[in-house]
Amino acid sequence: MSTIVILLVLIVKFLSYKMDEELKIMAIDSTNTVYVMPRNYLSLFKDSSKVKVYETMEGKTRSPVSMFYYDDKYLGMIYKIPVSKMVSLNPVIIESQHEDKGYSNSWYHGFEKIPNLLIRFKSGKPDTGSAIYLNLHGNATRATVKSRAINSYFSEFDNLSVKYKKEDENDFYVLTKDEKLMPVEVSFIKSDNNFYIFILTVKNYTGLLAPGTTRNILVNRLSQGN
Repeated sequence: MSTIVILLVLIVKFLSYKMDEELKIMAIDSTNTVYVMPRNYLSLFKDSSKVKVYETMEGKTRSPVSMFYYDDKYLGMIYKIPVSKMVSLNPVIIESQHEDKGYSNSWYHGFEKIPNLLIRFKSGKPDTGSAIYLNLHGNATRATVKSRAINSYFSEFDNLSVKYKKEDENDFYVLTKDEKLMPVEVSFIKSDNNFYIFILTVKNYTGLLAPGTTRNILVNRLSQGN
């Protein structure tokens, strides 16, 4: 058997193995779409009547991920992140601002029809970490709120990603479509010993988002935290 034939056989076997592994992950990580938001997510809002749920992705391997409109002006996402309940919000967040398009060797899936955004979550059960690694790439990126209950970061962004261990691949990433810059406020919230990420941007490219908007729409016990 020639060397070329042997290489072709090995390549076919490798590709077959990779396909089998991905199919296994997809079967385990199958998701269901519902059009309601979990109560613990909804309880974070000061005025939940302004929340219109776009869709919630439920699965076996991670907490629900809810996409929503708020006050018909903003587009947002809430997700309870897998961080140890023992850590405090400060100084658990580690920030960076390099360009990260989310490419990796792992299988990612997510929301397909969100206007202006591409949102992808890593398949499989996410590892629990004791830190939050936020990468937020864009213009004028800065912290807007830092308290015991909420840390927020504002940017005119084109990509962001989050993971929980320095050596891990991203748990999820968000890209703007067509690489256009959009205003975004990324907030990490601690409530009842759980950690949430709350991403808020505009409903369309012409919309405006002021730094600190997230804090203004949260319930008082969070927004007034020191």
